[in-house]
Amino acid sequence: MLPVAVMGPVMGDAVSGANHVVRRLLDGAMPGYPNLWMPIVDVRDVAAAHVRAMTAPGAAGQRILVARGQSLALEDVGALLKADLGEAAKRVPTRTLPDFVVRLAARFTPELRSVTADLGFVKGVSTDKARRVLDWEPRPAQEAVVAAGLSMVEKGLVTAGRPAAV
Repeated sequence: MLPVAVMGPVMGDAVSGANHVVRRLLDGAMPGYPNLWMPIVDVRDVAAAHVRAMTAPGAAGQRILVARGQSLALEDVGALLKADLGEAAKRVPTRTLPDFVVRLAARFTPELRSVTADLGFVKGVSTDKARRVLDWEPRPAQEAVVAAGLSMVEKGLVTAGRPAAV
C-alpha cells in the first residue's frame, strides 16, 4: 500500500503524518497558507485498504496507491477547519502567502525548503487500481481533515480550545 497524505482521527496523545499540518493550522503556527496542494486519504480508509489487500486475490505483490484522487489546497484545508470547528479554529490563517514570500522565508526556515519546489503544483493521483483490485471506495478528503481537527481538539492536542459544537 502506498498512501498519500494520511489524515484523520488521532488515536492517542501523538500527532503523526499529515495531521501535523492540521495541528499547525489550529495552533496558529502558520501566518498564512503556502500555495500547496495535497492529495489526502483518511487513515480509516488506509486501514481498510490494508485489510482488503490481505484478502483480495489480485492484490498479492502489487503496489497500490491509496488516495482519494483529488488534491486539496492548503487554503481549502483551513477553510474546512474554520467552517466545522468554529471557535477552535480561530487561529487558522485567513490569507495565502505569495510564492516569493515562501521562497524568501525558506532561506531562513529549514522546514520550508522542502516545499518550495511544490508551490502551485497540483498533485494529481489515480485511485483506479485501488478501486479495481481492492473493491475499495475512500471517503471524501474533507471528512479526514475535519475528523483530524475534531479529534485533536477533543484530546487537547491543540492550544486553540474546544469547538463550539463537538
